[in-house]
Amino acid sequence: MERFFESLENLQAEHGCFHDIRHSLHIIQAMGLPEEEADSLLDWCEHGGYCDCEIASNTYEYCKTIVATPNLGIRLLDILTFS
Repeated sequence: MERFFESLENLQAEHGCFHDIRHSLHIIQAMGLPEEEADSLLDWCEHGGYCDCEIASNTYEYCKTIVATPNLGIRLLDILTFS
């Protein structure tokens, strides 16, 4: 997850937010995830909002909450653990 958020922050810093999820989609494609995992990550992003700047702030905070809560979201975190 860290790699995703780091990449999203970098793209936003360089290009700004276009008020859509083009940066998130680009990162997910560049990660080369299998389709099921890419779809799971995209679904996960919807917890944060519908544009890259909302995803960057809201989803990251939500992710930290899930990680800090034992046994919650274990499958999702297993799917989305990438280096």
